[in-house]
Amino acid sequence: ELSDTGMRGVGVDRNSGRLFVVDYNSSRVLSWPDVAAFHNAQKADVVIGQPDEFLGNCNEEQVNITASTLCQPYGVAVDSAGALYVSEYGNHRVLRFVPPFTTGMAASQVFGQGGSFTTGIANKGGTGALGLNRPRGIAVGASTLFVYDAGNRRILVYDNPAVDAAADGAEAVADFLQLGRDLAGDVGRLHAVDDVAAHGDRHVAVAPPDDRLLMGVLYF
Repeated sequence: ELSDTGMRGVGVDRNSGRLFVVDYNSSRVLSWPDVAAFHNAQKADVVIGQPDEFLGNCNEEQVNITASTLCQPYGVAVDSAGALYVSEYGNHRVLRFVPPFTTGMAASQVFGQGGSFTTGIANKGGTGALGLNRPRGIAVGASTLFVYDAGNRRILVYDNPAVDAAADGAEAVADFLQLGRDLAGDVGRLHAVDDVAAHGDRHVAVAPPDDRLLMGVLYF
């Protein structure tokens, strides 16, 4: 069961049909085996970020940060191999989970923490290609991962995320070390973005949190 107003990102594996839904308030991602067969009140068969369906606080009751914990997950994306990416607003990182999926499973890769699964520091090591600060929306193109780095107001681009946790480029800023600014009339800057969507490997769209503002979508 999803917590009240806690749903954020939704992702579907196009090959298997497995459905993933972010439960932000309970710091977990719920999953169902087949989106086509999904029905009302169906119980999730996998819980990611918590050891069971009953716990729901950051990092498993705020004890510690590990490869199997989540804190305020925000976005999800599934690549062509079925791997799941989860952005964590509270832990300043993105985790990659490889199937088969099981409740309480550990991630196989971490972005934003210099390879450490036990830290959750904003801009760990600086604002370069390895740092993240409150990531929100994420998307996967043909093979590229896009992450909206909300605290730094930029979109990080990972060309080969399955093997490399360092970003290869940044959208909406001139370089990695320049943070985005909220400048009136400058469409290359980002502010109050909620989600991103990918089309291919070099086209990404971003949208504001108010889904009524369809004219606010930007394309890179």
